Amino acid sequence: MAGRMPTLNRTLLAEHAQHTLDGVTERAFHVEVEGDRLYALMTEPADPTVATDLGFVAVHSFGIEVLTLRRAERGVARALAAAGHAVLFVHRRGFGDSEGDPNEVTLERQLSDLRAAREHLLSASAAGRVGLVGARFGGLLAGLLAREGGVDRLALVQPAVSGAQWTRSFLREMSVVRMADPDGSDRRGTDELLADLHRDGVLDVLGYGLPAALVDALREVNLAADAGSFGGEALIVQVAKRPALAKDLEALRDRLEAGGGTVRTEVLREPAGSTFGSASFVATTKDVNVRTDVMEPVVADLGRIVAEWAR
Repeated sequence: MAGRMPTLNRTLLAEHAQHTLDGVTERAFHVEVEGDRLYALMTEPADPTVATDLGFVAVHSFGIEVLTLRRAERGVARALAAAGHAVLFVHRRGFGDSEGDPNEVTLERQLSDLRAAREHLLSASAAGRVGLVGARFGGLLAGLLAREGGVDRLALVQPAVSGAQWTRSFLREMSVVRMADPDGSDRRGTDELLADLHRDGVLDVLGYGLPAALVDALREVNLAADAGSFGGEALIVQVAKRPALAKDLEALRDRLEAGGGTVRTEVLREPAGSTFGSASFVATTKDVNVRTDVMEPVVADLGRIVAEWAR
């Protein structure tokens, strides 16, 4: 019939949804949660005989950091897989290539998606134990899931510790970017932004929706005050300019240890001109058109540190 659109060849797509490189296999698929499909990527050792019984769920961050932290997350996932661990990464509902309304991203819905990811990891890989790895806001979510129980390992990279502090920091970064805009018309402070958010139910933060329901749920969240039932092995990696561990990360370490866990801490120094979670390509010569990926060594170090710790 003339003008008929070709049928999507799902078999062909499935055949090309997997590739192997440097001893690591990555496979893309979907996980269904409450009628919605989550984009998922499983990263595993290509040789199944080296697979261990410890697998990881990788927890992504929020807003623009879903994009800017992806290379670091993938680097860690591939390092873990090369060491024998299956790693499952999913876009939660409302993010990336997953279904769901981004303006309905509640805290409970995000945790529900991560619980589903954990169960899929256990059913679809050699893993019999589960670890979580997350950076920034992803670290906060990983900590919240870990305190529910059923998690043996917890790797947190420059994690947010307090939900309220994360919200204000998130909005403050928006304010800085807006004030630097040549237009200069939007000079709302953090308190004004919070008021607008609760008035409208959602706030556009540099192109990403921040729902008031999520902000309200995060208000009382503080991992340094409540580590729940987690008593496994934890790794806290600070990626910052300062050489000493920040106070909030010290408090988190102490809380995890008080709950019976063991904690290893590492400090990685950020390179000049870049901040972990922001764009990593900066001008390092007089030619501003030439940009260098200054975070590449940090990504490599993160993969090495997490993989060594997971042994």
